[in-house]
Amino acid sequence: MPAAQAAETLGLGEAIRQALASHPELTLNRIDSDIAATETRRIEGQLDPVVTASIGATDDKSPVASSFQPSRTVSGQLNAGISKPLANGDTVGASLAYNRARQSFSNPVAAQFALVNPAYRGQIDLNYRHPLLRGNDRPDYGDALQAAEDDVKASRLQRRTIARTLALQITNAYYQFASDHIQLRLAEQAVARAERLLNYQAFRERFGLIETSDRLQARALLEARRLDQAQAEAQLETDRTALNRLLLAAPDRPIEPAMPGNVTEQAPTDFEQLVDTASRKRPEFTILDTGRPPLKRACSRPWTPNAASSTSSPSLARARSTADLAVPPARPSVLPTTMPSCRSNSAMPWATTAPARASARPS
Repeated sequence: MPAAQAAETLGLGEAIRQALASHPELTLNRIDSDIAATETRRIEGQLDPVVTASIGATDDKSPVASSFQPSRTVSGQLNAGISKPLANGDTVGASLAYNRARQSFSNPVAAQFALVNPAYRGQIDLNYRHPLLRGNDRPDYGDALQAAEDDVKASRLQRRTIARTLALQITNAYYQFASDHIQLRLAEQAVARAERLLNYQAFRERFGLIETSDRLQARALLEARRLDQAQAEAQLETDRTALNRLLLAAPDRPIEPAMPGNVTEQAPTDFEQLVDTASRKRPEFTILDTGRPPLKRACSRPWTPNAASSTSSPSLARARSTADLAVPPARPSVLPTTMPSCRSNSAMPWATTAPARASARPS
């Protein structure tokens, strides 16, 4: 990742919106939904009304054998109709017809005998058709429409399924990426503690308080912590690439998760406050404290770590306290069934310290 390019802070909601807006599977599913909706509209079009209209005019001139026959006939026709199919197979329709004819005679006397000239004729028809066998209930329409509507619903449900699956994948990849950031910070802190321990052990070696093997153990611890840091960095880049691929972005795009503020600065440092917070928020302590006084009230005095080693030499106590900085205390997988007595000078069950050896060279 280039150092000059600033990393983009990406939130979970923004990552999901980017994936849903540009993912090809969702785009393809939207096209399938549009195709299914088009089929539905095509089938519904079978019940659209049908309107017909026609107009015509004729001019007929023919030789006649008698003066009383018309020598010329001019006529005009106008026809219009509308029919509406119904879903049950019936058909309703209406039609209109209008004709007009005018005759011309070569003999004016014969024209006087034509009482109605021009002649008009109009007709209106209403019809209702009900099929008895074939086409009854119109199965080609009802079944096809139901199948098309089911295709539209299936396409929409499939799109929602794809979107939900994609959102879950983005969520898992995002939180894994955020977890990698936390693991990298912890690895960097572990390296810093191991470096301080190595410097302290080297200082003690110069004064002859420890042997060379003790300093080499601190050196080995530092190298192990550096290896953990390198592995955390590699895992971070791997998960960053996976998240960018899900977002259809460049694999090497620099992004950072939207992490909350540094909560370690706001955490209480006093042991009594830590115990009080744990007793109020952890369900394990709530179960253990059922029917008992609160844990904070049960302790009459603060707990002193490593009280059992108070009779040891000061140098050994400093070595153990320094080793605690490099090796974090191990937490038990199962909490004890009984809480330790506040009057006991022993350490808490889950608070363990790394042993440190102290020796003096003969002068």
